This record gives sequence, structure tokens and C-alpha cells, in this order.
Amino acid sequence: AFPMGGIGGAPFVGKTGFAAFSHHAPDGGHVVVFYGPHVGILRSGEVGKYHRHGQEDVSTACGALSAAFAQCRCGKHGPKHFDV
Repeated sequence: AFPMGGIGGAPFVGKTGFAAFSHHAPDGGHVVVFYGPHVGILRSGEVGKYHRHGQEDVSTACGALSAAFAQCRCGKHGPKHFDV
């Protein structure tokens, strides 16, 4: 395994990162890249929520990604509106 993800599951390593992990493959070998978002899905099909074992209430998964998405949708733009 060669971790190269970031929030949202996309491979965020760029050309340098892809070159770095390609040096771990055998000569003449191949590389398979699997990626996916860190996101929960309820049995009902609702995306962004998860019912964790041992917890009564449903929570967000991924909370940080859900918050970022909500901030993008809020209609406020510019650095003064972002929580960084």
C-alpha cells in the first residue's frame, strides 16, 4: 500500500507522488490505483451519514467533508467567510 489520498478520497500526490510509488512496482509490472471517498451511507441510501455500532444516533461521515460541502453551498464567498 502506498497512501496518497486526502479528504474526499482523491489521489492528491501529483506527478511527484505518482513517480515515487511507481518506483515500488516491479520492472515491467503494473500499478492498480484504488480510491474512493471517506463517506458513510445509511441503509436507506442517504449519503454522508452513518449509524456507528454502539451509538444511538446517526452521525456524519466524513464530518469534515460534509462541513466543507455545506460551506461551499452556503452562498457566501471569499476568505472572510471561510473557517481556516
